[in-house]
Amino acid sequence: MVQTQEEKSVAAEVRLAPTLPGMTISELAKRSGVPLDTIRYYERRKLLPDPRPRGKGYRDYDESYVRRVTLIKQAKALGFTLTEIEGLLSQADTKGLNCGDLRARGMEKLADLDAQIAQLQQFRHDLADLVERCPDESDRPCDVSKGLDPACCA
Repeated sequence: MVQTQEEKSVAAEVRLAPTLPGMTISELAKRSGVPLDTIRYYERRKLLPDPRPRGKGYRDYDESYVRRVTLIKQAKALGFTLTEIEGLLSQADTKGLNCGDLRARGMEKLADLDAQIAQLQQFRHDLADLVERCPDESDRPCDVSKGLDPACCA
């Protein structure tokens, strides 16, 4: 594969770039926009690799941790569970995640959301029906021991 001049220039910059010192867990939390306890929780769940350099007792995070925590936040915002995110990250870390894999997971999540939306719409319909059947200003007692039966208000 032949590299363009721009690709060669970028590669040279990367090789010459000084290694930035690692960041603390507090810095990672701040830069990622999550509480410090969330970082520790992600570590316990193995969503983040162990940040301790071999033989050292302190945590040393780099920019890849910021990207990974940000990815976890974004996936959660899209409705993925931590277990689902763990599966995505595990696949990405071991054999790689391709666009087809991600699309398939996204389609599954869309189907789940569509089912939840349908259920919520049914709940809304049932509640609206109950509210409609109950008189606005009725002081008549409603026997809730029989459940939320719209017939009690009719």
